[in-house]
Amino acid sequence: MWQPGSRITSANDVGAALQQAVGLHQSGRIDEAVNIYDKILKVVPNQPDALNFKGLAAHQTGDFDSAIKLIGQALEHMPPGNLQANVMFLNNLGSAHGAARDTAAAVDCFRRALDLDPNFYMALDNLGNALVNEGNLAEAATYYRRMIDLEAGDEDAHCKLAAALIDGGDLDAGIKCLREALKVEPGFIIVWNNLGQVLGEKGEFEEAIQCFEKILEIDPDDAGACCNLSNVYREQGRLDDAETAARKAVELDPSIDNAHTQLGLLLLAREQVDEASDEILAPAKDFRRPDGDLVAAKNFDTVNRINKQKLLHDIEQLTYLIENEVVEENEFGWLLAEYKEHFAAHPELEETDLDDLRPQVSEGFVAQYNRLWHFAPAPMIPGGTINPDLDTKAVEEAFFDNDPNLSLVDDLLTKEAL
Repeated sequence: MWQPGSRITSANDVGAALQQAVGLHQSGRIDEAVNIYDKILKVVPNQPDALNFKGLAAHQTGDFDSAIKLIGQALEHMPPGNLQANVMFLNNLGSAHGAARDTAAAVDCFRRALDLDPNFYMALDNLGNALVNEGNLAEAATYYRRMIDLEAGDEDAHCKLAAALIDGGDLDAGIKCLREALKVEPGFIIVWNNLGQVLGEKGEFEEAIQCFEKILEIDPDDAGACCNLSNVYREQGRLDDAETAARKAVELDPSIDNAHTQLGLLLLAREQVDEASDEILAPAKDFRRPDGDLVAAKNFDTVNRINKQKLLHDIEQLTYLIENEVVEENEFGWLLAEYKEHFAAHPELEETDLDDLRPQVSEGFVAQYNRLWHFAPAPMIPGGTINPDLDTKAVEEAFFDNDPNLSLVDDLLTKEAL
């Protein structure tokens, strides 16, 4: 009988070894689990479960190509009679293709999984999501409906169906879907929230307010509902109520950036400039610890993509900060080197092209978002900093006419501000 830590010498040891590896895998000890998967594969080279789990580990660590290869091999060597294993492997393979941004291949895998088991819930969800990514909202809605038929209490399925309908242009059908969900379970906070958001967009402010108030009946400490209430009150011109709700949101959860911004804009409208500035800057300042270290209170775990324009901007800014001794080279020089290395490796990128980062490079980029914040002295300029002759309507039209929404603005600031 195989024991944890001992050698795997025969096919008879595989079951116990695999059980041990999966336990390690599920507890987050991926490297140890992969070590056992490798030992199994040395004894039984095409053991499908070990191939599948090793593929899942590769997916989790960002090596999507290896994940696709390993799970594909697992499928090849899993006997066709093992229906549920084949369904699960196809679903896993589809997820790996999706992570590698090959949506067409992902859709194909999820369809094949559902051909074998039409009620496999995870594949229904994944196929719906992949179809949304393809822009096929109508078909995505059919799979979300099947999820609801199987599990009426899944609030996420209701919300996804509503979103597919709304994004497909059928706002009323989306609203009806959300109302139907609330008949199933009146305590679905996320559904009340989404319904309130949609009603607010339609200009049905009183009904939207009722939705957010319902959330606060269920959970009086829901800061998001307070923030959304503030937005609706502002749209109605009820600025006192909007400010009260925004302050409540900030009090309940200071980490909600939108609440600080909303409160700041309301204070700015009242010409309470100093307090408004504090609120608007609060999300950025939250990245500093009380001792002043440039270390994040928040955390962005991953940065998966970056465009060339952003990359060039960050190289320029970081170079400037180091050369002018605003930040220490021994602390941030390595990050600048990562930027330059990545840019040199991808000279072919266009300004708006996005490039997938290798996981090890991604870790270097994350640090900028977590740690590098510099607040330059910014004295108040009488009359403001925005050029009073700026054609704001033209800027807005240019922004919304572009996909992605991007607008280049000349003469944005006054000469004094520059």
